[in-house]
Amino acid sequence: LTKNSTASKILLVDPYFDTSGVVELIARAEATQVEYVVLTNTQVKSDDDSSALEDNPIHEVNTIEEPKRSKRLKTACKKLGFIITQLKFKLLDLRSRKRGKTQLFHDRYILVFDELGEIKMGYHLSNSIQGATRNYPLLITPINGEVLTAIEKYVIDLLTPANDSPNE
Repeated sequence: LTKNSTASKILLVDPYFDTSGVVELIARAEATQVEYVVLTNTQVKSDDDSSALEDNPIHEVNTIEEPKRSKRLKTACKKLGFIITQLKFKLLDLRSRKRGKTQLFHDRYILVFDELGEIKMGYHLSNSIQGATRNYPLLITPINGEVLTAIEKYVIDLLTPANDSPNE
């Protein structure tokens, strides 16, 4: 996908996206005309977060402590800045403004848009990118037809919620 010269945008939706996604996927992208957008949810504790975090799987937002995964992602992007600045890349971190107690989204998708901004293909990922083969094999399933249209609407709704907004 990162070599796809016919795509204008690739949107990766993964609530547990972490530094390996930046290093192994984004930094290796070859199609520089493509806009790469990642939507994640760092307030959700991942297996890669230290056990020193609170037992609650959701980090409370608006506390002094920023989610550890958010810090790791920012650090990885800065370290790879010389590569990432050559790409059209956005990392959107959707967090609850009201001290979220629930995960904002769960499923993982890759959506590919054509030159006109129309969705042209989509894929469902069985696991997050950073843990793709850690415990289970990564299964990538094509999404077609009406299901793809419904998922596009769902993701658009995630990107434009009434009371929350993604943090870049």
